[in-house]
Amino acid sequence: MKLLNYIILILYSFSLVVIWMFTLLNVSENTNELSAFIGYVFTCYSLYLIKESTYYKNTKYPYIFVLIGPIMHMTAGFFAQPWEALIINKITFGFLLVVLVLSLKKINFKTTGIILIFMCYFYPYHLDGSRPINYLSTVDKHEINKHNLDEDINLKDFKFINQNLDTVLLDMNKPILIETWNETCAPCMYSIKELEEFIDGYDQMQHVYMYEALVDKRLSNEKVIDFKRITNKSKILIDVDDQFRTKLGMNSYPYFLMFNKEGNLVDYFAGYAPPFKDYFEERITEMYQKASKN
Repeated sequence: MKLLNYIILILYSFSLVVIWMFTLLNVSENTNELSAFIGYVFTCYSLYLIKESTYYKNTKYPYIFVLIGPIMHMTAGFFAQPWEALIINKITFGFLLVVLVLSLKKINFKTTGIILIFMCYFYPYHLDGSRPINYLSTVDKHEINKHNLDEDINLKDFKFINQNLDTVLLDMNKPILIETWNETCAPCMYSIKELEEFIDGYDQMQHVYMYEALVDKRLSNEKVIDFKRITNKSKILIDVDDQFRTKLGMNSYPYFLMFNKEGNLVDYFAGYAPPFKDYFEERITEMYQKASKN
């Protein structure tokens, strides 16, 4: 019976993560303020119900098992983006909501409702999740710009699948910025939404979205081309048999890779966080200037 209690609590813990992915993060293409509100409603009232259940009451230290999923998700967030980006973040508020509800010894619907209203008042309706935080440490900048890929490559040696599902070589008549992405990558969704207008301001630079998958599960080529968050389908490319990613040694996304007209990789950086949009725009400008000189 105790084992069943542990299993139920752990499954519930990871159900929170799944709900957060589709209501608070950009895994779903319909993520917005309403979906965030729904995510917080589920978190708050499901915690109330789980705390009232026999699974919770008959388990020693039950809160530990409930926190397993949220803690793992928060830990992954620290590796996916600079830590300052987590200060004002939907997932951070969800995690704090879990901790707050679990910390209350006595809880009822009225108390839970007050907590929910408090959380949703401050986010997403009164705190902008991408509000600039004017500090990016030297350590974070080093991690973003760390050169740990195999740079001895030439873009002319690789073939890609374009929007017509044809296998092609890239036209190298001007510098090319390759932005890698995956449908499960929240930073990728933010960068696609927030940087395209800025990047399109460079008429003498080609910009493409390179679909990559680090796991076996991936979208079909047709679904990649039809991905709704990328409006300009002519920018979408697919890495044939992951040859490009494998050769470079990329193990995350997004990557922003700048190639000159000769097809040589001149500079790159990894990651994206909305609070530091200006910094990432500066880096793209720097890389473009390097590629234009070469």
